[in-house]
Amino acid sequence: MSRTMAVVGGGVTGLACALRLTEISREKGAGWDVALLESGKRPGGVIATEKEKGCILESGPDALFTEKPWGVEFLKKLGLESEIIGTRAGFRKSFVFRRGRLHPVPEGFYLIAPSQLLPLMTTPLFSLKGKLRALGDLFLPAGPSNGDESLESFVTRRLGREVHDRLAQPMVAGIYSSRSSELSLKATFPRFLELERKYGSVIRGLMSAKRVPSRGPRYSLFVSLSGGMGSMAEKAAASLPAGTFKPGHAVKSLRYAGGKGSALEIAGDGFRLTADAVCLALPAYASADVIRGLSADLAGELDGIPYHTGATVNLLYGRRDVPHSLDGFGYVVPETEKLSVTGCTFSSVKFPGRAPEGTALLRAFAGGRDESGFFSLSDDDLAVAARREVEKALGIRAEPLLVRVARHPKSLPQYRVGHLEKAARIEERLREFPRLALAGNAYYGVGIPDCVRSGEQAAERMAEAVSRLFP
Repeated sequence: MSRTMAVVGGGVTGLACALRLTEISREKGAGWDVALLESGKRPGGVIATEKEKGCILESGPDALFTEKPWGVEFLKKLGLESEIIGTRAGFRKSFVFRRGRLHPVPEGFYLIAPSQLLPLMTTPLFSLKGKLRALGDLFLPAGPSNGDESLESFVTRRLGREVHDRLAQPMVAGIYSSRSSELSLKATFPRFLELERKYGSVIRGLMSAKRVPSRGPRYSLFVSLSGGMGSMAEKAAASLPAGTFKPGHAVKSLRYAGGKGSALEIAGDGFRLTADAVCLALPAYASADVIRGLSADLAGELDGIPYHTGATVNLLYGRRDVPHSLDGFGYVVPETEKLSVTGCTFSSVKFPGRAPEGTALLRAFAGGRDESGFFSLSDDDLAVAARREVEKALGIRAEPLLVRVARHPKSLPQYRVGHLEKAARIEERLREFPRLALAGNAYYGVGIPDCVRSGEQAAERMAEAVSRLFP
Protein backbone atom coordinates (compact mmCIF):
# COMPACT_ATOMS: atom_id res chain seq x y z
CA MET A 1 0.00 0.00 0.00
CA SER A 2 1.39 3.40 -0.99
CA ARG A 3 1.97 5.88 1.83
CA THR A 4 1.30 9.61 1.64
CA MET A 5 3.91 12.03 2.97
CA ALA A 6 2.84 15.67 3.14
CA VAL A 7 4.99 18.75 3.51
CA VAL A 8 3.29 22.06 4.29
CA GLY A 9 5.17 25.17 3.18
CA GLY A 10 7.01 25.59 -0.13
CA GLY A 11 9.97 27.66 1.04
CA VAL A 12 13.50 26.29 0.88
CA THR A 13 12.87 24.16 4.00
CA GLY A 14 9.80 22.49 2.52
CA LEU A 15 11.50 22.01 -0.83
CA ALA A 16 14.49 20.33 0.82
CA CYS A 17 12.18 18.11 2.86
CA ALA A 18 10.09 17.05 -0.15
CA LEU A 19 13.19 16.33 -2.24
CA ARG A 20 14.73 14.24 0.49
CA LEU A 21 11.47 12.28 0.92
CA THR A 22 11.42 11.46 -2.80
CA GLU A 23 15.05 10.32 -2.55
CA ILE A 24 14.33 8.06 0.42
CA SER A 25 11.26 6.65 -1.30
CA ARG A 26 13.34 5.85 -4.36
CA GLU A 27 16.14 4.32 -2.29
CA LYS A 28 13.70 2.12 -0.39
CA GLY A 29 11.53 1.39 -3.38
CA ALA A 30 8.65 2.55 -1.21
CA GLY A 31 6.63 4.38 -3.83
CA TRP A 32 5.53 7.10 -1.44
CA ASP A 33 3.16 9.77 -2.68
CA VAL A 34 4.82 13.05 -1.64
CA ALA A 35 2.71 16.23 -1.60
CA LEU A 36 4.22 19.70 -1.09
CA LEU A 37 1.43 22.13 -0.20
CA GLU A 38 2.14 25.83 -0.67
CA SER A 39 -0.34 28.63 0.02
CA GLY A 40 1.20 30.97 -2.56
CA LYS A 41 1.62 30.77 -6.30
CA ARG A 42 5.35 29.97 -6.46
CA PRO A 43 8.03 28.05 -4.58
CA GLY A 44 10.73 29.66 -2.46
CA GLY A 45 8.95 31.68 0.22
CA VAL A 46 11.02 34.78 0.96
CA ILE A 47 13.60 33.71 -1.63
CA ALA A 48 12.64 35.48 -4.84
CA THR A 49 14.53 36.98 -7.77
CA GLU A 50 13.25 39.45 -10.36
CA LYS A 51 15.03 40.44 -13.57
CA GLU A 52 14.47 43.92 -14.92
CA LYS A 53 16.49 46.48 -16.87
CA GLY A 54 19.40 44.06 -17.00
CA CYS A 55 19.43 43.73 -13.21
CA ILE A 56 19.10 40.72 -10.95
CA LEU A 57 16.96 41.94 -8.05
CA GLU A 58 16.89 39.87 -4.88
CA SER A 59 13.91 40.56 -2.66
CA GLY A 60 15.06 38.07 -0.02
CA PRO A 61 18.41 36.44 0.81
CA ASP A 62 21.08 37.18 -1.79
CA ALA A 63 23.63 34.55 -0.75
CA LEU A 64 24.36 31.52 1.37
CA PHE A 65 27.19 30.75 3.77
CA THR A 66 29.43 27.91 2.62
CA GLU A 67 31.02 27.12 5.98
CA LYS A 68 27.80 25.27 6.75
CA PRO A 69 27.94 22.69 3.93
CA TRP A 70 24.24 21.84 3.59
CA GLY A 71 23.41 24.78 1.32
CA VAL A 72 26.11 24.13 -1.27
CA GLU A 73 25.41 20.39 -1.17
CA PHE A 74 21.77 21.21 -1.94
CA LEU A 75 22.80 23.33 -4.93
CA LYS A 76 24.97 20.51 -6.23
CA LYS A 77 22.13 18.03 -5.78
CA LEU A 78 19.99 20.31 -7.96
CA GLY A 79 22.65 20.42 -10.67
CA LEU A 80 23.41 24.11 -10.06
CA GLU A 81 27.11 23.75 -9.28
CA SER A 82 28.16 25.49 -12.52
CA GLU A 83 26.02 28.52 -11.59
CA ILE A 84 27.61 29.10 -8.17
CA ILE A 85 29.47 32.41 -8.02
CA GLY A 86 31.60 33.90 -5.25
CA THR A 87 31.95 37.46 -4.01
CA ARG A 88 34.34 39.78 -5.80
CA ALA A 89 37.78 39.37 -4.29
CA GLY A 90 38.87 43.01 -4.54
CA PHE A 91 36.04 44.46 -2.46
CA ARG A 92 35.75 42.19 0.58
CA LYS A 93 35.18 44.80 3.24
CA SER A 94 32.23 46.67 4.67
CA PHE A 95 31.41 49.97 6.34
CA VAL A 96 29.55 51.34 9.34
CA PHE A 97 27.44 54.46 9.10
CA ARG A 98 28.11 56.81 12.01
CA ARG A 99 27.31 60.50 12.36
CA GLY A 100 26.74 61.05 8.66
CA ARG A 101 29.80 59.16 7.38
CA LEU A 102 30.76 55.67 6.31
CA HIS A 103 33.71 54.25 8.24
CA PRO A 104 35.49 51.05 7.19
CA VAL A 105 35.09 48.17 9.59
CA PRO A 106 38.53 47.83 11.25
CA GLU A 107 40.67 45.13 9.70
CA GLY A 108 40.44 41.92 11.70
CA PHE A 109 37.15 42.84 13.39
CA TYR A 110 34.99 39.73 13.38
CA LEU A 111 31.30 40.49 14.05
CA ILE A 112 31.61 41.49 17.71
CA ALA A 113 35.33 41.64 18.56
CA PRO A 114 38.76 42.48 17.12
CA SER A 115 41.45 39.94 16.29
CA GLN A 116 44.10 42.60 15.62
CA LEU A 117 45.08 45.35 18.00
CA LEU A 118 46.56 48.01 15.71
CA PRO A 119 43.41 48.51 13.60
CA LEU A 120 41.40 48.65 16.82
CA MET A 121 43.60 51.40 18.23
CA THR A 122 43.64 53.49 15.03
CA THR A 123 40.00 53.35 13.90
CA PRO A 124 38.06 56.62 14.28
CA LEU A 125 34.97 54.63 15.26
CA PHE A 126 35.94 54.51 18.94
CA SER A 127 37.16 57.10 21.41
CA LEU A 128 40.42 56.51 23.27
CA LYS A 129 38.39 55.57 26.31
CA GLY A 130 36.38 53.09 24.23
CA LYS A 131 39.56 51.53 22.80
CA LEU A 132 41.13 51.12 26.22
CA ARG A 133 37.93 49.60 27.53
CA ALA A 134 37.94 47.10 24.65
CA LEU A 135 41.48 46.06 25.62
CA GLY A 136 40.11 45.26 29.05
CA ASP A 137 38.86 42.00 27.52
CA LEU A 138 42.46 40.77 27.69
CA PHE A 139 42.50 41.07 31.48
CA LEU A 140 38.93 40.51 32.66
CA PRO A 141 38.05 37.11 34.17
CA ALA A 142 35.71 34.82 32.28
CA GLY A 143 32.04 35.08 33.12
CA PRO A 144 29.80 32.33 34.48
CA SER A 145 29.98 29.12 32.43
CA ASN A 146 26.31 28.17 32.68
CA GLY A 147 23.09 29.77 31.53
CA ASP A 148 22.33 32.03 28.58
CA GLU A 149 23.22 35.67 28.03
CA SER A 150 22.17 38.38 25.61
CA LEU A 151 24.60 39.58 22.98
CA GLU A 152 24.48 43.07 24.45
CA SER A 153 25.31 41.79 27.91
CA PHE A 154 28.23 39.72 26.65
CA VAL A 155 29.81 42.38 24.44
CA THR A 156 29.47 45.21 26.95
CA ARG A 157 30.83 42.93 29.69
CA ARG A 158 33.85 41.87 27.65
CA LEU A 159 34.56 44.85 25.36
CA GLY A 160 32.55 47.82 26.56
CA ARG A 161 29.62 49.92 25.46
CA GLU A 162 31.24 51.63 22.47
CA VAL A 163 32.22 48.39 20.76
CA HIS A 164 28.71 47.10 21.25
CA ASP A 165 26.84 50.21 20.13
CA ARG A 166 29.02 51.21 17.20
CA LEU A 167 30.04 47.87 15.67
CA ALA A 168 28.86 44.64 17.28
CA GLN A 169 25.17 45.55 17.41
CA PRO A 170 24.83 46.67 13.76
CA MET A 171 26.98 43.81 12.45
CA VAL A 172 24.85 41.19 14.20
CA ALA A 173 21.59 42.96 13.34
CA GLY A 174 22.53 42.50 9.70
CA ILE A 175 22.19 38.75 10.26
CA TYR A 176 19.42 38.36 12.85
CA SER A 177 17.45 41.63 12.66
CA SER A 178 17.09 41.42 16.43
CA ARG A 179 17.59 43.68 19.36
CA SER A 180 20.93 42.75 20.88
CA SER A 181 19.50 43.17 24.38
CA GLU A 182 17.21 40.20 23.64
CA LEU A 183 19.32 38.07 21.30
CA SER A 184 20.58 34.79 22.76
CA LEU A 185 24.34 34.47 22.41
CA LYS A 186 24.21 30.73 23.05
CA ALA A 187 21.71 30.18 20.24
CA THR A 188 23.43 32.45 17.70
CA PHE A 189 27.17 32.84 18.36
CA PRO A 190 28.19 30.14 20.84
CA ARG A 191 31.74 30.30 19.50
CA PHE A 192 32.38 33.53 21.40
CA LEU A 193 31.31 31.91 24.66
CA GLU A 194 33.69 29.05 23.89
CA LEU A 195 36.55 31.49 23.21
CA GLU A 196 35.94 33.21 26.54
CA ARG A 197 35.95 29.91 28.40
CA LYS A 198 38.97 28.47 26.60
CA TYR A 199 41.20 31.55 26.42
CA GLY A 200 39.75 33.79 29.13
CA SER A 201 39.43 36.51 26.48
CA VAL A 202 37.55 36.86 23.20
CA ILE A 203 40.36 38.91 21.62
CA ARG A 204 43.01 36.41 22.69
CA GLY A 205 40.88 33.59 21.36
CA LEU A 206 40.39 35.25 17.96
CA MET A 207 44.10 36.05 17.73
CA SER A 208 44.85 32.39 18.36
CA ALA A 209 42.47 31.19 15.65
CA LYS A 210 44.00 30.00 12.42
CA ARG A 211 41.44 31.64 10.13
CA VAL A 212 40.14 35.10 10.91
CA PRO A 213 38.58 37.32 8.22
CA SER A 214 40.20 40.62 7.34
CA ARG A 215 37.08 42.75 7.85
CA GLY A 216 33.64 41.83 9.14
CA PRO A 217 32.06 38.56 8.09
CA ARG A 218 34.07 36.05 6.09
CA TYR A 219 33.00 37.35 2.72
CA SER A 220 34.96 34.73 0.76
CA LEU A 221 32.63 32.10 2.24
CA PHE A 222 29.48 33.64 0.76
CA VAL A 223 28.21 32.45 -2.61
CA SER A 224 25.20 33.09 -4.80
CA LEU A 225 23.87 31.86 -8.15
CA SER A 226 24.54 33.59 -11.46
CA GLY A 227 20.81 33.80 -12.14
CA GLY A 228 19.90 34.82 -8.61
CA MET A 229 18.86 32.82 -5.56
CA GLY A 230 15.35 32.40 -6.90
CA SER A 231 16.68 29.91 -9.45
CA MET A 232 17.43 27.53 -6.56
CA ALA A 233 13.77 27.40 -5.55
CA GLU A 234 12.59 27.08 -9.14
CA LYS A 235 15.01 24.23 -9.86
CA ALA A 236 14.10 22.46 -6.60
CA ALA A 237 10.38 22.53 -7.43
CA ALA A 238 11.06 21.39 -11.00
CA SER A 239 13.16 18.49 -9.66
CA LEU A 240 10.19 17.01 -7.80
CA PRO A 241 7.99 14.41 -9.48
CA ALA A 242 5.18 15.91 -11.54
CA GLY A 243 2.26 17.03 -9.40
CA THR A 244 4.22 17.03 -6.13
CA PHE A 245 4.33 20.82 -5.76
CA LYS A 246 0.82 22.10 -5.17
CA PRO A 247 0.53 25.92 -5.16
CA GLY A 248 -2.61 27.60 -3.89
CA HIS A 249 -3.08 25.09 -1.08
CA ALA A 250 -3.30 27.03 2.18
CA VAL A 251 -3.50 24.62 5.10
CA LYS A 252 -5.81 25.65 7.95
CA SER A 253 -5.76 22.74 10.38
CA LEU A 254 -4.31 19.35 11.21
CA ARG A 255 -6.02 16.61 13.20
CA TYR A 256 -6.11 12.85 13.57
CA ALA A 257 -8.11 11.13 10.85
CA GLY A 258 -9.11 8.48 13.40
CA GLY A 259 -8.10 7.97 17.03
CA LYS A 260 -4.94 9.31 18.64
CA GLY A 261 -1.86 8.15 16.78
CA SER A 262 -3.73 7.51 13.54
CA ALA A 263 -2.99 9.16 10.19
CA LEU A 264 -3.20 12.95 10.04
CA GLU A 265 -5.89 14.82 8.15
CA ILE A 266 -4.87 18.11 6.58
CA ALA A 267 -7.68 20.57 5.89
CA GLY A 268 -7.63 23.72 3.80
CA ASP A 269 -9.99 25.85 1.79
CA GLY A 270 -11.67 23.40 -0.56
CA PHE A 271 -9.42 20.39 0.03
CA ARG A 272 -8.58 17.64 2.51
CA LEU A 273 -5.67 15.24 2.49
CA THR A 274 -4.95 12.30 4.76
CA ALA A 275 -1.23 11.69 5.25
CA ASP A 276 0.78 9.03 7.05
CA ALA A 277 3.32 11.67 8.11
CA VAL A 278 3.39 15.47 7.91
CA CYS A 279 6.10 18.11 8.06
CA LEU A 280 5.10 21.67 8.87
CA ALA A 281 7.78 23.80 7.20
CA LEU A 282 6.12 27.05 8.24
CA PRO A 283 6.90 29.98 10.54
CA ALA A 284 6.41 28.88 14.14
CA TYR A 285 3.26 30.99 14.61
CA ALA A 286 1.71 29.51 11.45
CA SER A 287 2.51 25.98 12.59
CA ALA A 288 0.91 26.84 15.94
CA ASP A 289 -2.32 27.86 14.23
CA VAL A 290 -2.40 24.65 12.18
CA ILE A 291 -1.87 22.28 15.11
CA ARG A 292 -3.78 24.11 17.83
CA GLY A 293 -6.61 21.59 17.68
CA LEU A 294 -4.13 18.73 17.85
CA SER A 295 -2.04 20.02 20.77
CA ALA A 296 -2.65 23.30 22.58
CA ASP A 297 0.56 22.81 24.60
CA LEU A 298 2.78 22.44 21.53
CA ALA A 299 1.01 25.35 19.86
CA GLY A 300 1.66 27.45 22.94
CA GLU A 301 5.39 26.77 22.81
CA LEU A 302 5.47 27.69 19.12
CA ASP A 303 3.54 30.88 19.81
CA GLY A 304 6.38 31.82 22.17
CA ILE A 305 8.84 32.35 19.30
CA PRO A 306 8.40 36.01 18.28
CA TYR A 307 8.94 37.35 14.76
CA HIS A 308 9.92 40.65 13.20
CA THR A 309 8.96 42.03 9.80
CA GLY A 310 11.53 42.80 7.12
CA ALA A 311 11.61 44.74 3.86
CA THR A 312 14.10 45.22 1.05
CA VAL A 313 14.31 48.16 -1.34
CA ASN A 314 16.32 47.66 -4.53
CA LEU A 315 17.61 50.92 -5.98
CA LEU A 316 19.37 51.36 -9.34
CA TYR A 317 21.39 54.52 -10.08
CA GLY A 318 23.76 55.66 -12.76
CA ARG A 319 27.25 54.93 -11.45
CA ARG A 320 28.31 58.54 -12.01
CA ASP A 321 25.44 59.65 -9.77
CA VAL A 322 26.89 57.82 -6.75
CA PRO A 323 29.81 59.85 -5.34
CA HIS A 324 30.95 57.11 -2.97
CA SER A 325 33.67 54.80 -4.27
CA LEU A 326 31.57 51.72 -3.41
CA ASP A 327 34.81 49.90 -2.64
CA GLY A 328 33.15 47.34 -0.39
CA PHE A 329 30.06 45.18 -0.15
CA GLY A 330 27.88 47.60 1.79
CA TYR A 331 27.29 49.16 5.17
CA VAL A 332 25.38 48.61 8.38
CA VAL A 333 23.68 51.18 10.58
CA PRO A 334 23.87 51.19 14.40
CA GLU A 335 20.60 51.38 16.27
CA THR A 336 21.92 54.49 18.04
CA GLU A 337 21.67 56.38 14.72
CA LYS A 338 17.87 56.04 15.00
CA LEU A 339 17.33 55.31 11.29
CA SER A 340 14.96 52.84 9.68
CA VAL A 341 17.42 51.29 7.22
CA THR A 342 19.59 48.81 9.11
CA GLY A 343 21.96 48.12 6.25
CA CYS A 344 22.61 48.48 2.54
CA THR A 345 24.30 46.04 0.17
CA PHE A 346 26.22 47.27 -2.87
CA SER A 347 24.74 44.47 -4.97
CA SER A 348 26.51 45.33 -8.22
CA VAL A 349 29.84 45.21 -6.38
CA LYS A 350 29.26 42.18 -4.18
CA PHE A 351 28.51 39.72 -7.00
CA PRO A 352 29.30 39.97 -10.72
CA GLY A 353 26.53 40.33 -13.29
CA ARG A 354 23.99 41.99 -11.00
CA ALA A 355 23.53 45.22 -12.98
CA PRO A 356 24.52 46.70 -16.37
CA GLU A 357 27.87 48.41 -16.82
CA GLY A 358 27.75 52.05 -15.78
CA THR A 359 25.11 51.53 -13.10
CA ALA A 360 25.10 50.88 -9.36
CA LEU A 361 22.55 48.50 -7.84
CA LEU A 362 21.97 49.01 -4.13
CA ARG A 363 19.74 47.02 -1.80
CA ALA A 364 18.53 48.61 1.43
CA PHE A 365 17.19 46.44 4.23
CA ALA A 366 14.93 47.33 7.13
CA GLY A 367 13.72 45.16 9.96
CA GLY A 368 13.90 44.62 13.67
CA ARG A 369 13.40 48.20 14.84
CA ASP A 370 10.57 50.77 14.88
CA GLU A 371 8.29 48.40 13.00
CA SER A 372 5.05 50.11 14.00
CA GLY A 373 5.94 53.29 12.11
CA PHE A 374 8.12 52.37 9.14
CA PHE A 375 6.18 49.30 8.01
CA SER A 376 2.84 51.07 8.22
CA LEU A 377 3.93 53.24 5.27
CA SER A 378 2.71 52.53 1.74
CA ASP A 379 5.21 50.95 -0.63
CA ASP A 380 5.85 54.32 -2.28
CA ASP A 381 6.41 56.11 1.03
CA LEU A 382 8.55 53.27 2.39
CA ALA A 383 10.71 53.45 -0.74
CA VAL A 384 11.09 57.22 -0.37
CA ALA A 385 12.07 56.89 3.30
CA ALA A 386 14.67 54.22 2.51
CA ARG A 387 15.98 56.20 -0.46
CA ARG A 388 16.54 59.29 1.63
CA GLU A 389 18.63 57.42 4.15
CA VAL A 390 20.70 55.60 1.52
CA GLU A 391 21.19 58.72 -0.58
CA LYS A 392 22.33 60.67 2.46
CA ALA A 393 24.86 57.98 3.40
CA LEU A 394 26.32 57.78 -0.11
CA GLY A 395 25.96 61.43 -1.16
CA ILE A 396 23.48 60.68 -3.96
CA ARG A 397 21.39 63.56 -5.34
CA ALA A 398 20.04 61.98 -8.51
CA GLU A 399 16.78 60.11 -9.01
CA PRO A 400 17.01 56.33 -9.13
CA LEU A 401 16.52 54.55 -12.45
CA LEU A 402 14.57 51.76 -10.75
CA VAL A 403 12.94 51.20 -7.36
CA ARG A 404 11.51 47.90 -6.15
CA VAL A 405 10.05 47.24 -2.68
CA ALA A 406 9.54 43.77 -1.21
CA ARG A 407 7.92 43.20 2.17
CA HIS A 408 8.27 40.09 4.30
CA PRO A 409 5.73 40.28 7.17
CA LYS A 410 6.67 38.32 10.28
CA SER A 411 9.46 36.50 8.48
CA LEU A 412 12.37 36.98 10.90
CA PRO A 413 12.32 34.65 13.93
CA GLN A 414 13.80 36.08 17.10
CA TYR A 415 16.26 33.90 19.01
CA ARG A 416 15.79 35.51 22.38
CA VAL A 417 17.61 34.53 25.56
CA GLY A 418 16.49 31.03 26.47
CA HIS A 419 15.73 30.11 22.85
CA LEU A 420 17.58 26.79 22.90
CA GLU A 421 15.67 25.71 25.99
CA LYS A 422 12.40 26.59 24.23
CA ALA A 423 13.47 24.62 21.14
CA ALA A 424 14.28 21.64 23.38
CA ARG A 425 10.81 21.83 24.97
CA ILE A 426 9.24 21.87 21.50
CA GLU A 427 11.23 18.78 20.56
CA GLU A 428 10.14 17.05 23.74
CA ARG A 429 6.45 17.79 23.13
CA LEU A 430 6.85 16.68 19.52
CA ARG A 431 7.75 13.18 20.74
CA GLU A 432 4.06 12.68 21.47
CA PHE A 433 3.38 12.96 17.73
CA PRO A 434 5.70 10.60 15.84
CA ARG A 435 3.89 11.26 12.55
CA LEU A 436 4.57 15.01 12.80
CA ALA A 437 7.77 16.94 12.08
CA LEU A 438 8.52 20.65 12.41
CA ALA A 439 11.18 22.38 10.31
CA GLY A 440 12.33 25.84 9.36
CA ASN A 441 14.39 28.79 10.50
CA ALA A 442 12.58 29.16 13.83
CA TYR A 443 14.59 26.57 15.69
CA TYR A 444 18.31 26.02 15.09
CA GLY A 445 19.52 28.53 12.53
CA VAL A 446 18.15 31.22 10.22
CA GLY A 447 20.32 30.83 7.13
CA ILE A 448 19.59 28.92 3.93
CA PRO A 449 21.96 26.06 4.87
CA ASP A 450 20.20 25.75 8.24
CA CYS A 451 16.82 25.59 6.51
CA VAL A 452 18.02 22.91 4.10
CA ARG A 453 19.38 20.82 6.93
CA SER A 454 16.21 21.28 8.98
CA GLY A 455 14.04 20.15 6.06
CA GLU A 456 16.18 17.11 5.32
CA GLN A 457 16.27 16.09 8.97
CA ALA A 458 12.47 16.36 9.08
CA ALA A 459 12.27 14.03 6.08
CA GLU A 460 14.47 11.51 7.88
CA ARG A 461 12.21 11.72 10.94
CA MET A 462 9.11 11.14 8.83
CA ALA A 463 10.70 8.19 7.02
CA GLU A 464 11.76 6.63 10.30
CA ALA A 465 8.27 7.04 11.78
CA VAL A 466 6.57 5.44 8.78
CA SER A 467 9.09 2.58 8.79
CA ARG A 468 8.30 1.89 12.45
CA LEU A 469 4.56 2.09 11.94
CA PHE A 470 4.52 0.02 8.77
CA PRO A 471 7.53 -2.34 8.89
